[in-house]
Amino acid sequence: MTTIDTAAHCPLASSAVPPDVAIGRMSPLKPSAPPLIIAGCEDVTEGQVRESGNINTETFPGAPKLGSLPTVRDEPSKYPITRKLRTDRKVRELYRLGKTLGTGGFSVVRLAIDRQTHAEYACKIMSLPFVGQQVGENESTREDIFKEIDILCALNHENVIFLKEYFEEDNKVYLITEMLTGGELLEAVLSRGTYTEHEARCCFVQLLRGIQYLHS
Repeated sequence: MTTIDTAAHCPLASSAVPPDVAIGRMSPLKPSAPPLIIAGCEDVTEGQVRESGNINTETFPGAPKLGSLPTVRDEPSKYPITRKLRTDRKVRELYRLGKTLGTGGFSVVRLAIDRQTHAEYACKIMSLPFVGQQVGENESTREDIFKEIDILCALNHENVIFLKEYFEEDNKVYLITEMLTGGELLEAVLSRGTYTEHEARCCFVQLLRGIQYLHS
């Protein structure tokens, strides 16, 4: 899942929508609240962006140019860099699972609060097929899911959602990711209606940076 700053020159709001982790062919989550339009490219600091749940960490003092995209930047490691699999503790020992943020065809996302730091994360919970189990055409096998989790563990980029750690319990997997509250790009476009050329360029540069990183 790539993440971007969805609008420029737009004030921060307080609504929240569920984050999503793109694992295989899993259905996108259905938000339970209206989208948040994050503040613009020019006037957002890294700290403000992180607090708002949006991962874009760069400012755009002028119109961004595609030529400025880095050719090599924090390339993904050959997976698995680290599985980030917690086997020493149970997920509910470390996190307090709260309200449901969203649901999909193959998963549910709940608020997860770190019991020690009280930091908020998103916990995506997926039921795992049995080993060797035949699945439908649009479903992922158990092996596919863990392969893609391993890939996600190796990713570290401002425009790609960050996986902190994960747990495997009772034939379910719990993915602890950073909390994103900005909503989906489509929702932002539909909510706002129009974007200036510069604002659209800000969005597309971030998309291209995330895609470039994933393919590097």
